[in-house]
Amino acid sequence: MRKFFEKLEWWKLIPRFDSPAYFVSDGENYHAIASDERKTIVIYFCNYGMENGFKTGRLMNLDKCEYTYQWFNPRTGEYSEKRSFWPDEHRIYHIEQKPENLDMVLLVEKVRK
Repeated sequence: MRKFFEKLEWWKLIPRFDSPAYFVSDGENYHAIASDERKTIVIYFCNYGMENGFKTGRLMNLDKCEYTYQWFNPRTGEYSEKRSFWPDEHRIYHIEQKPENLDMVLLVEKVRK
């Protein structure tokens, strides 16, 4: 777990609670989101034993540039390979389903050039 959070300036993240300006849920998950505007976004998806706990949602109002993301498993301390995406023409990104039907954290970072 240490590797994942060492690179984050987590003290700069601001809780966004249920703000649709940042994230819109698919409706079947509990989540907590924090960001430093739209450069770094961290979303904790909690399953709470839901039947379809793989659902996520959409990141909103992103900048028109490349972002990277990776999933973090808080139980094992492991994280997925980094992948990248560009928001669509409406500045939205539809997050893929969670890799497991358990609690997972998604780290999204704007590619800085």
